[in-house]
Amino acid sequence: MPAEQFPDQTRRDSPAPTAPWRSGLLIFTVLLGVNGLWMLLAPSHWYASVPGVSDTGPLNLHFVRDIGLTYLTLALAFALAASRPWAAATAITIAAAWLTGHALLHAIEAVTGHGGPWRTELFGIYLPAALAVFAAWRRHHNEGRA
Repeated sequence: MPAEQFPDQTRRDSPAPTAPWRSGLLIFTVLLGVNGLWMLLAPSHWYASVPGVSDTGPLNLHFVRDIGLTYLTLALAFALAASRPWAAATAITIAAAWLTGHALLHAIEAVTGHGGPWRTELFGIYLPAALAVFAAWRRHHNEGRA
């Protein structure tokens, strides 16, 4: 099919990210990647160290590792966004979708009285989701000008 029919999927002339933009994406990459590796390689330590996690129920090594792989995938999406401007909008949107769903689940639990410590929730769950949504919106907005 001609590229004109699917301009968002094939366009490689997307604007290059600015240095602060790339830095933000790389910070996301590192933070999500470190958390994912920690969950994957030392799930018991992660479970015992993150405030509020042990309040959610007994440790399930397989589940913690599964979510660790999810965080590594999110880190990969942000790394792709930082290094491939033409893929940034899609990569960030996919990562933002998971982070937002995760935040909504935590918000529902907080409203029903099952939330974790507010600092952990704010800085570890809600803020990353909000920043990812903003980054996705910003990237889509910028690509609309390209």
